[in-house]
Amino acid sequence: NDIAAFQRTDGADQVLVLVNTRSSSKSFTVPVGLQGNSWKDARDGTAFTLGNLLNMNAFEYKILAR
Repeated sequence: NDIAAFQRTDGADQVLVLVNTRSSSKSFTVPVGLQGNSWKDARDGTAFTLGNLLNMNAFEYKILAR
């Protein structure tokens, strides 16, 4: 797979990690259960909402929390 993705939950806290493991841009089809959910970027706190498709640059990663 081009995009590694995993989600962890601890009580009400959730973290979603997405990593493009390739040296080129790739698209990730977001599972229906995660689409439309509001997250915050764990690095800088900016709001982030997942649609049905996520485009990621080469070696890009996202750490999202809620």
